[in-house]
Order: sequence, then structure tokens, then C-alpha cells
Amino acid sequence: MYDLIIIGGGPAGLGAGMYAGRYRMKTLLISPDRAGTLAKGHLIENYLGYKSIAGIELGEKFIEHVESHETVEFKDGVVDKLEKKGERFVVHVDGETFESKTLFLGLGMQHRNLGVKGEDDFAGKGVSYCYNCDAPLFGGKTVVVVGGGDSAVNGVALLTEYADKVYMLVRSKVRAEPVNYERIKDHKKVEIMLKEEIAEVKGDKFVNEVVLKSGKSLKVDGVFVEIGYVPANELIKEVGLEANEWGFLEVNDNMETSVKGVFAGGDLVAQNTIKQVISAVADGCTAAIAAYKLITTKKEGGKLR
Repeated sequence: MYDLIIIGGGPAGLGAGMYAGRYRMKTLLISPDRAGTLAKGHLIENYLGYKSIAGIELGEKFIEHVESHETVEFKDGVVDKLEKKGERFVVHVDGETFESKTLFLGLGMQHRNLGVKGEDDFAGKGVSYCYNCDAPLFGGKTVVVVGGGDSAVNGVALLTEYADKVYMLVRSKVRAEPVNYERIKDHKKVEIMLKEEIAEVKGDKFVNEVVLKSGKSLKVDGVFVEIGYVPANELIKEVGLEANEWGFLEVNDNMETSVKGVFAGGDLVAQNTIKQVISAVADGCTAAIAAYKLITTKKEGGKLR
């Protein structure tokens, strides 16, 4: 029996793991990919103590810190099912079951798809949802990045190191932080196209063209989709949790959900409006402390607003 099972290995889950270790809680952290989407981040420049650090390097430092606590175990795998049995929780992972007094959900978010003709056909054949993973494959090529936020701008910045030409398609306006946008707006390899969207992705074996809703077409070798995320909330209904109309969990100041013993943090929760590494880590730390207090005092820290 664990004191705490953490589902999700991103900044929120690792933050919870670090504090659970400090409180000597018997903890199991389950995730198919340690550090989550943080490991795919190009450069992190807004985490206190690091002026600039690669996402994968910061993730490795987080993991190393959590692993230094002997009471925290890691399990690489995907949770298939959650159950609530009385005051305990049962977590099913790849044919194994684990029981815990409390749960922390740090499931994060998933990439949003374009939803256009040809997208699924060319996924992995020129259509990519991870510029950090695939940018080196497009050396000397022409690519298009779809999106107007920080992820899109950071993707464009990285792709300029490999591709010969980078189109940036923005549906309305660029919403990225000015410090990020400044890096690419006047770059000689970059062409920013406002009020443009993809209608169809075309190709033979691989992508070779995108047709825009305006009627224009672009000859490209790759399409990088960076149009935001949706919460990864497939598991939450299994223990009686309810999401808001956008699919995010509601929590109170102690990261407590509507179900006693279940905590959540990071990108999955509605209250984390900025969706940043630094806020996700804080959520995890807060939740672990609250879980410890619940186990030792049998009292919750507060009520949902």
C-alpha cells in the first residue's frame, strides 16, 4: 500500500514526487515518459535559477532530484484503469495493480489536431506534432508551422537552424511572448502569414503541399502543428471526478479535487491558467503536502470553491 500514487511524470508529477519524498511518503510515480512534454521543450528561459536551459536537461535535473529520495519509486508505463474502493485507490498499469491512500493526477495536456483532410494520412510522413523531435529531419527543406502562440514561435526558431524556409501560418494574430517573437519576426528564413489556415495536406509518400483556406497553396516538405492542447482527462471519470466545460479539473488552493484523497495539478487543472513549468511544479508540491496532512490528520485542507 502506497501513501501516494502520482500519475504523470511532467513538472507537476515530479514536483509532487519531490515533496512526497521529503515527507518520507511511500510513493509511486507512474508515467510512460519521464519529464513529460518538458523533455520536448527547446529552451526554457522562465524557470527561476536558469536563464536558459534545454527542456530535456531541466527534466533530467528534476528526475535526479526526485530519485534522490529513497521512498519514491518510478514505474514506466501507462495507466489502464483507476478504481476507488472505500478509502483506497487501485491503479492498473500494464497488467499490474497498485493500491494507494491518495492519488495525484498530473496528466497534462495533449496536442490539438488540425482536423483537416490529409492530416492523419501524413502523420509521421511530414506532419509532426513535435518540432524538437523532428526538426533535424528537415535540413535544407521547406516547412510550415501552424499556430501563433509560444510553442509555434519556439518551433519556428528551432526550425530555422535546419530548414531553408519556414512559413508560419497564424489564424488571427501572434500571441507569443514578445521576447520569443522578437527572435523570429525579422528572420530571413521566416515568412509569417496572418489570417491563413490549412484546408488540406497533400503528398505522395510524404507531404509535398498544403492548400490554404484562402485558395493559396504552398510547396512544403513538412507541417508542424502547434495550435494548442486539450487536457488529458480520459481517466478522471473513473473515480467520480468531473471536469468543467473545457475538460479541466476544478481544485481548491490545496490542489484537492471533488473526491477526497484525489489531488491534481499542472496543465490538467482549471486554476493553473498560465500553464508554465514553474506553476506546475508548485501545484505538485502543494498537493503532496496536502496529501501528507490528509493521511496524518484525516482532515482535508479546505473545500472547493
